[in-house]
Amino acid sequence: TNYRTMLATILPTCPTSQSIQFLQTGCTDDALLILAVFNSIVFDRVVRIKMAGLDLTQMIVRQIPVPDPEEYAAEILFDGVCASMREHIIARVRHLYQDDVRMDDLFENIKPYPISPRKERKKVIAELDRLIGMAYGLSPVALREIAEGFDKYYTKIECMEWF
Repeated sequence: TNYRTMLATILPTCPTSQSIQFLQTGCTDDALLILAVFNSIVFDRVVRIKMAGLDLTQMIVRQIPVPDPEEYAAEILFDGVCASMREHIIARVRHLYQDDVRMDDLFENIKPYPISPRKERKKVIAELDRLIGMAYGLSPVALREIAEGFDKYYTKIECMEWF
């Protein structure tokens, strides 16, 4: 039943159990981009390849490649909007957390971005997966193959609709 290997969220500093790892960053944008990468199917797939045991340790997470930060500055046309990849990703993370009042301060200084307030959560997550795949430099075919490996998450029809 564990169809995802890693799940990430933003939390205040607090005590946790051994299996919960904290990563601290002083920049809100970086925290939101890291959150999107860590929750992506691309990152999850690489983690599955690297992981030998039952626990995902910091040592394993540190070995996983992440997109070059310069990739996020690229201006792209996505979902009919021309903006930087950073803006596209952060807007979708914001959308996913829009009803969580604990996150209001985090998004306070981030400029608004046009995204439909009625967009389905699953569609926003799929868009994030596509954006992170683009940041990693994956071809549409490679990203579709990864998505099809998460068949409890995405159907083959949904994967075909991406491209």
